[in-house]
Amino acid sequence: MQMKKFINDPENLTAELLEGLALANPDILELGEDNMVINKKLAEADRVTIVTQGGSGHEPAIEGFVGEGMVDIDVVGDIFAAPGPQACVDAIKLADKGKGDWRVAQIGDWFDNGEKTGPDGGSGVVALKGIEHKAEAMKFLDWFNTQIDDLTSQGLVVAATTGSAKTPASWSEFYGGQDVMAEFATANGNLASFSYIPGFSAVDTAMKEKAADAADGKAKVETIFDAAQTASVDTLKDYGLSVAQ
Repeated sequence: MQMKKFINDPENLTAELLEGLALANPDILELGEDNMVINKKLAEADRVTIVTQGGSGHEPAIEGFVGEGMVDIDVVGDIFAAPGPQACVDAIKLADKGKGDWRVAQIGDWFDNGEKTGPDGGSGVVALKGIEHKAEAMKFLDWFNTQIDDLTSQGLVVAATTGSAKTPASWSEFYGGQDVMAEFATANGNLASFSYIPGFSAVDTAMKEKAADAADGKAKVETIFDAAQTASVDTLKDYGLSVAQ
């Protein structure tokens, strides 16, 4: 069974998803700047508040937990993309009730995995295949992604080069003098392999093969998703799991 969705304009998809959520729950939540979904009872909160973040595309997802006794603010990114760090900092400041001091901390040892961390979304920049000045575009992207201090000052964390990034003064001040980027570098060094489902490596391989064919003009992009669907179902069945189709 395939899910059908009505979309007015892909450019406005995230904003309209959140607007619809707010209109459907006017007594529970409201929308703020930078795609913040805010608990209507936040102003009355006399406690340590809860702020979370995540991408969109699978609503109500995380913002569905916003409400009395649960999450106070959810910062929502675009489709399957995390929101920017500055928006998250702004949300924390908005939710701050003076009931606790904020720090960035490493994930604890869960399930005997040590202090392994995992990715939580991100963004990338590309040069489209059909552009006229490919070499110049790639040269620009190479330059853009190596301006570490400038990118960090705008709230953009370059994961591949976290170790050389300096913590902006505003971040350090907010987090009690903590070297936040040093914590990010530690987390980056502890990054573990990531799987969406059991046997995801088989799904990943099938998708990459079709993606390569699409890049060479031998197949359509939609075949990547067909391959992912088939491989996902077959893999889950191989694990003895029931799959609804």
